[in-house]
Amino acid sequence: MSKIEDAIREIETCEEIARQYEHTRRGARALEALRQMKDLLKNPTKENIDQCISMIEMGEEALSSHKYMSVIDEFLNHLSKAKECLRKAAEKT
Repeated sequence: MSKIEDAIREIETCEEIARQYEHTRRGARALEALRQMKDLLKNPTKENIDQCISMIEMGEEALSSHKYMSVIDEFLNHLSKAKECLRKAAEKT
């Protein structure tokens, strides 16, 4: 499996977690951002990969103060794995 596919899998796991909160503003925003990332990765150019990494970093920063919550910690772990996969994929492009 490619690093892009691995990243998409991690993003999809984040979507599953965020769906529990889609009725909240933060949950809805998270789901929209995750959808945008998956759309960008349908055409995994260096620019699109870099944009996804930037989006992940903004999400990590926004959620870092809530890491004490197990669901946020799990979400952040999957985001981190996705970011690592994308960094490795960017090296190859």
